[in-house]
Amino acid sequence: RVNDILQDRTGTMWFATDGDGLIRQSEEGQRVFNTTHGLPHNAVRALLAADDGTVWVGTEGGVCRLEGERCVALNTPRALPVQTWDLMQDRSGARWIATQGRVARYQDGQYTLYGTDDGLIYGDVRCLLEDRQGGIWFGTSAGLSYTLDGQFTSYTVADGLVDNDVRDLVEASDGRIWVATKAGVCVFNGETFVQATTQEGLTDNGILVMLEDRSGTMWMGAPGGVSRLEGDVVQTLVPRDGLAPRSVRALWQDTNGRIWIGGDGGITRYEKSETSPTLLLANITTDRSLGPQTNISIPSTQPSVAVDLRGVSLRTRPGGMLYRYRLGGPDTPWQTTQDRRLEFTELGTGDYSLEMQAIDRDLGRSRPTRVTVSVHPPYEQIALWTVLCLA
Repeated sequence: RVNDILQDRTGTMWFATDGDGLIRQSEEGQRVFNTTHGLPHNAVRALLAADDGTVWVGTEGGVCRLEGERCVALNTPRALPVQTWDLMQDRSGARWIATQGRVARYQDGQYTLYGTDDGLIYGDVRCLLEDRQGGIWFGTSAGLSYTLDGQFTSYTVADGLVDNDVRDLVEASDGRIWVATKAGVCVFNGETFVQATTQEGLTDNGILVMLEDRSGTMWMGAPGGVSRLEGDVVQTLVPRDGLAPRSVRALWQDTNGRIWIGGDGGITRYEKSETSPTLLLANITTDRSLGPQTNISIPSTQPSVAVDLRGVSLRTRPGGMLYRYRLGGPDTPWQTTQDRRLEFTELGTGDYSLEMQAIDRDLGRSRPTRVTVSVHPPYEQIALWTVLCLA
């Protein structure tokens, strides 16, 4: 099982495993570090590339840093529990250590410890984040805490969190704070939380890790695979797509833009395809089959119009294609579905533009396909109007 992934400034990849130590992969090959090399414990939880070029390693038995081919253990205070969940470096260069019972801030050889007596909502801190204002966020198994200039504020389900068990934290490029919990994701805009769960298309509610890639797509790893949010579209990667991890616990984007996905079952390196899918208009059905027409005219008494689609992508599993559509104009919001059949009922008289796209596994989008639908009054009513006008 892979718990964390890191690429250092030399391009070397590091993988934290759950019992097999620390794996280093470079151009020279692969090297494993374990307790025989000074690692405090073979269960590695967190990795940090410090600004001085060293790699810090958080394990179930304490924290060490790599110096050449040796692991040098940190001489941490006795009051700091050894089981480490997360590591972070803030903009001042201080290193933060999140453990099962307290948080430590290390700078210039000095440790400052934080616990519930200092304002933390709970001592079991699972994840850390520094936001663009310099505030520090602490995700715990009992809620979320935040401090700026020494003042702590805490949030729980009573304040809008979907669950108090926080697993990961990310600040998105728009400044909003994303909070992964065991029951879904919350997005904090500075005042309120907006929740997202499987009802919004996530593979699983129990989000374990998140990553915003350089294009702005948010990746969310969970026991069921990976969910990716791009705009208002959620697409998934699951083992049937070739994903090695059954439960995703680690995400990293390397300098080449590739996404490394780690978890229970190994590692997958994902590269996005630049080939877009193709959308085929299979059929339009009113009171009869009309075939793949792009212009149709129907009376207003027609109860429904059904449009059958077929998306083509060699990289997308059967049933994995998404379709988005809008009936109206450019100001009409898009809707997304997995269904290949779109059905519209009770259309009033007038002219409609139906715009459709296929979205593949890699969030590639097809060229829009458009169908013009003209809804006119019933022929009997048109005939009556004609007679009245002639009279």
